[in-house]
Amino acid sequence: MNGLVATILALSLLLTAAGGFVALKLSKRMQWVTAFTSGVLIAVAVVTLLPEAFVLEHQRVGLGDSHREVLQLAGIGFLVFYLLDLAVPERHEAGHEHHRHAPKEPRVVGLLGALLLFVHRLIDGSVVMAASSAGVETVHAVGLAVLFHNFADGLSTVSILMRDGQSRARTIFFVLLVSLAPVVGAAIAAVLPLPAAFMAYALAVVAGAFLYIGGSHLFIRDHESQGLLAPFVAALGFALVVLLRH
Repeated sequence: MNGLVATILALSLLLTAAGGFVALKLSKRMQWVTAFTSGVLIAVAVVTLLPEAFVLEHQRVGLGDSHREVLQLAGIGFLVFYLLDLAVPERHEAGHEHHRHAPKEPRVVGLLGALLLFVHRLIDGSVVMAASSAGVETVHAVGLAVLFHNFADGLSTVSILMRDGQSRARTIFFVLLVSLAPVVGAAIAAVLPLPAAFMAYALAVVAGAFLYIGGSHLFIRDHESQGLLAPFVAALGFALVVLLRH
């Protein structure tokens, strides 16, 4: 069992790092990567994170079926990231139109987005470790669900950071950090298991933030700069996550 968990975590690390470095190689076509990522993040929020949060929430004793707390926290995550995005203005080079170029100065918003990806994957590792006590079939099911979107997590990390003007060196650091997150999460869960309610609520907040990042923070710029093609690229990212998840 430990060998199976270790294999899943190793594949998760490698796939995420691969996604990040592919995105870095495509930096000259970053407008397409961010459009694709916008669809991926929306799909991850509604197809992966919220359902995972619902399952974890069900583990609480005496819980009803409304999922009210999870959905409310998803809304809070959306609003908090939206307000932060508004509070940190973008400064662009003279002559550059807003939403068509990365800001002149790096924005803290991108760093927060990357940290949210880290939290999401930290919980993924914790869930894989928790599933190890439920049998091989459960580990396989949970592990596959985690692995399906790992490559996209690497793409997303790069897109969010470079969209907000972060340096290549800092982006590489966060790609490695996000790649290692499931291993860290599994190690924490092995020593100090995280309560199911805590993981459910954390995933809900991250899901809400991803909905904003994918639906507005990343997508608007590419929609304006690429016309009608960007929505189709975003739809492709959404569809791929849905197909892989099912």
